[in-house]
Amino acid sequence: STLAAATLSGKFIANGRVEAFSLKVGQHKHSGVKRKHLKITTVPIEVPLLYPSAMFAFDVHFPGAAVEDIVQVSFSKSLGRLHTTGHMLDDDKVRVTVHNPGYNIAVVQLPTGVFTVTCTSYNADE
Repeated sequence: STLAAATLSGKFIANGRVEAFSLKVGQHKHSGVKRKHLKITTVPIEVPLLYPSAMFAFDVHFPGAAVEDIVQVSFSKSLGRLHTTGHMLDDDKVRVTVHNPGYNIAVVQLPTGVFTVTCTSYNADE
């Protein structure tokens, strides 16, 4: 891998894997410093049949995740009109929820798949 020197524009060009323990994007005083980016994938999960306005929730043990983290959830198959959300229940514990919104008139059965949960954390600019 290679890392080119900064040009007058302040850009670095990297070819290969770059590991960073903190990352600041932007010059604004409130842009923040990214301190954590954790990702975990569940075992295959079969979501039950979801009627309109129904939801299915399960908890994921996630070592290193903390209550102040930002949680993102994705699914390995198409969600169609369903939605996923994730939030911290406690340190090391994330709740993942699959929602069939009330405006969706269809009963939906998702195929079995895996959920990817990502937890990130930012600190104020240093």
